[in-house]
Amino acid sequence: MKKLEGRTAITVALDTEIAASSAANAEKEAPLSNATILVVGGTGTVGREVVRKLAQSGRSVRVLARDPVKAASVLGPDIEIVAGDLRDSASLTAALSGIDSASLATSPSPTLHEEEINFIDAAKAGMVRRIVKLSAFGIEFAKDRIHRGHVESERRLRESGISSVVLRPVIFMSNMLMDGASIRTGKLPSIFGDSRVTFVDPRDVGELIAHALVEPTHDGQSWELGGPEALSYDDLAATFTRVLGRPIEHVRLDPAAFAAQALTAGLPDFVVEAITEAATSARTGKYAVDDGVVRRVLHRPASSFHDWVVRNRDAFQATEAAS
Repeated sequence: MKKLEGRTAITVALDTEIAASSAANAEKEAPLSNATILVVGGTGTVGREVVRKLAQSGRSVRVLARDPVKAASVLGPDIEIVAGDLRDSASLTAALSGIDSASLATSPSPTLHEEEINFIDAAKAGMVRRIVKLSAFGIEFAKDRIHRGHVESERRLRESGISSVVLRPVIFMSNMLMDGASIRTGKLPSIFGDSRVTFVDPRDVGELIAHALVEPTHDGQSWELGGPEALSYDDLAATFTRVLGRPIEHVRLDPAAFAAQALTAGLPDFVVEAITEAATSARTGKYAVDDGVVRRVLHRPASSFHDWVVRNRDAFQATEAAS
């Protein structure tokens, strides 16, 4: 398949604005130093990989965390962790002291744009020179609250004049963990029908963010990220069957049944809304984006779903542990 065949004029306009803003900023400034890099969302699935990759390369890393003790238990004693909250501007000012580059990733919520805009404004005031933002695939057509929030955040980032790279991954493979309890009973529920999606390994996204934080040649770019193969949920069930050694059945749900089950299980309504929106768009092939960015930037294919399941198989066995 061809990468980004379905890009709209809106997407192109967004990318053009980001490139122009970042290019203008780059003309004024010298190359980035080896200053400490701030990671927002460093204990998340993607953020942990960002921290790991930066630390492996010898970079000094600082992680912003609401609960530093909990963050230290996840990241270990060698990572600098500062207390802070994206809603608390004073804490952001302190966390951004001496920072040239920062990555920004927040949990999905209807108010994510408010938190991210607060951070972007604080970063601008603190003379931060680069932000690498984890956004969401489909912002030019999706209408759910999470995607609309990312639209607002990306707009503020462009307007800030800070050099930036924006990553918009297709559905994460790790979303399967939300269905771990069902998969352990032999069922993989979905509302995607026969639609094919190029699922993305969070490790690939984390590695791309780490790379973009230290490599200025990517400034001004937006990366729409897909995996190495377009898979249906039947394909996913077949992969689980092979790796786990027991039958896993794809259970097809209609949107109403999915919403009822998901809400009963405690999934927030805005997440249910976003999943339903993605399933609708996937039926037209919009969620089949190849791994061209990973190949170009990291010089290797994107990780396969099979390999992700092998790495996380314990989460789908009788135990709760996941790698």
